[in-house]
Amino acid sequence: MDASNQSFPAGPKHLNVIIVSSSPKFPPIFDLFSFSAITQIGGSLAGLFHGIMLKKLGHNVRILEQSVSSVRESQAAGITAGPDAQKFLSEYDHCQATHFLPSAGVKVFDKNLRGRIYSKVPLQNTSWDVLYYRLRANYDAFKSEHVPEPPSAVSEGEGKVTFDQGKRVTNLKQQSDESVIVEFDDLIDGGHGEHRADLIIAADGANSIVRRLVFPNSQIKRPYSGYVAWRGTVPEREISEETNRLFGRDNGAIIIPGGYMMVYTIPGANGSIEAGECLLNLVWYQNHAEESLQEILTDSQGKRHHHTLPAGKMQPEIWARQQTRAVNQKLPLPFLELVQKIKQPFITAVSDTSASQASFLGGKLLLVGDALTLFRPHVGLGTNQGALHALLLRKYLVGEISLAEWETRVLEYANVTLLRSIAFGAFFQYGWVRYFL
Repeated sequence: MDASNQSFPAGPKHLNVIIVSSSPKFPPIFDLFSFSAITQIGGSLAGLFHGIMLKKLGHNVRILEQSVSSVRESQAAGITAGPDAQKFLSEYDHCQATHFLPSAGVKVFDKNLRGRIYSKVPLQNTSWDVLYYRLRANYDAFKSEHVPEPPSAVSEGEGKVTFDQGKRVTNLKQQSDESVIVEFDDLIDGGHGEHRADLIIAADGANSIVRRLVFPNSQIKRPYSGYVAWRGTVPEREISEETNRLFGRDNGAIIIPGGYMMVYTIPGANGSIEAGECLLNLVWYQNHAEESLQEILTDSQGKRHHHTLPAGKMQPEIWARQQTRAVNQKLPLPFLELVQKIKQPFITAVSDTSASQASFLGGKLLLVGDALTLFRPHVGLGTNQGALHALLLRKYLVGEISLAEWETRVLEYANVTLLRSIAFGAFFQYGWVRYFL
């Protein structure tokens, strides 16, 4: 496709938007933004942030989502709602039940379990599936066990929305009238189709198809960082009273040779935040040579996964070996207890990626969320980035900022936060913190 950045007048009317998404195990996204139609490519968290905002502004939005089902398997993947995500939810979330657990900040423990306050920034912890179903309820009134009574699908003055599943985008073509054609394969009926849009918002995640289309000759990849994140959860009711008391509702961390561990509490089944039903979420960052990924990212059926091995698929001997490593490292008992009681571990090879441009085709195509920049997970701001992009796009659409300013601000945030995430990982994975060791 022709990705030349042509001049395009700002000054939005009501748009038809298409959002394109590809949701593997973790969130992907893509949006189409135009004067009468907006298409979004990607229906994960970033895509839903944008879809909800555009709908509230009165635009018609079509999300093209690669996943063939609206029901997502729970990954029990803990996430944090940063300041912009919290701001977005305070304005746009009309669900009644609360599915977030507040944390006063991060406390770092030494090997004798003496704690030091590392950060006093208030946090809102939840899980990916909880936030997904909450956003879906606000976008198109999707009913789930998480949100059995969603808000009304469309209120007065709002645009019409569609969540179009099983659509894998294959190409984009700009037309003489400045609209853009989105071509896709239909993964449900095996056919092919296309949509015309005035604006496209690409929120199709870290492995963005759209990004590959607009940077066809570039080498934008996801280089392996040199370390992985072992992850898993344990229900509060299965944890000793001493361990529950130590962690409470705050985020707790410990620095160990070759990495560190982070523990925080997230909602349990269907978003429950009742005592005993919540989950303690453990993330163990550990250095691993790249050649070791072939073994640890191969599942129990012999399939090699590229970046994330989902829960329930890990080879039992791999996790047993990791549990033995925890014993040999003489972890404090509360951390060791969690490692020993995790039943469905999963693992992610930590990586990052970034695009140098966010606006294409004279502002008809925008890259947002992880499709623009994937941070390393230490800073916990991936979800926040998607919300920030949506809030800034609203400012552009209502005339408060220009398209050029929107792009400048999203790229500044992306570059600074990416560098922070890389520096954070380098310090804790490869640095030496004598006090805690």
